[in-house]
Amino acid sequence: MFQYQTEQINANLQNAKSNLAYNEINFNRQQQLYKVGAISKADFDVATNQFNAARAQVNSVSAQLSTARKNLSLTNIYSPIDGTVLNRNVSEGQTVASSFSTPTLFSIAKDLTKMQIRASVDEADIGNIVKGPKATFTIDAFPDETFNGSVSEVRLQPTVSSNVVNYTTIINADNSSLKLKPGMTANITIYTQVLKNVMKIPVAATSFRPDSLVMKKYKVDSPFANGKGKRKGSGPKKKNPAGKIKVKPQGYG
Repeated sequence: MFQYQTEQINANLQNAKSNLAYNEINFNRQQQLYKVGAISKADFDVATNQFNAARAQVNSVSAQLSTARKNLSLTNIYSPIDGTVLNRNVSEGQTVASSFSTPTLFSIAKDLTKMQIRASVDEADIGNIVKGPKATFTIDAFPDETFNGSVSEVRLQPTVSSNVVNYTTIINADNSSLKLKPGMTANITIYTQVLKNVMKIPVAATSFRPDSLVMKKYKVDSPFANGKGKRKGSGPKKKNPAGKIKVKPQGYG
């Protein structure tokens, strides 16, 4: 529509300029005749008025053409930055009006050689995260390769999901190889403390677990357990009928 209006107004401007040229020639002719007294002042005034009207018409149509070209330029969508288009949400011919809610027309990445990772850190661990520490991460596309980055920002606005509070931590990473793509999932390790020249031992060496062998407690029955063979004085010791000591597990009769 704006293209048609611009073309129509441009045609009107050309017509107005042609009319101005004719009236200018007529004005100059009438002016010469008026100077020699060949025409009356009234005829000269008519020629002057027609010339001025034609000139005003050209100025008016020129202003209309300028407005039409401005409106036409607003129909072109320009990116505010140089970059790579990641997503296009509109198609040619689709209506985009200021009376509607502002839509997202394009998703544009300014520089894919520098990436940011948004990591969700639990509230129990966020106290140890500050700006600057080193971070490493892996992605599913390259599971055997470790990428490096650093913490650049810890945002204060929490996110709550299923009663779990997390804080968004921004990690800057170099992507000169362009292996990292927008939207990838990263498994991140943030180094909150680094110790050098320390002894390293296996975790198993820091704990002790006793042997799991089950021990049973036994007792030795007295040969006088029946109460009939109790010694009195210094008489001889009486043996049980079998002449042996019985050994039984505790709790058995």
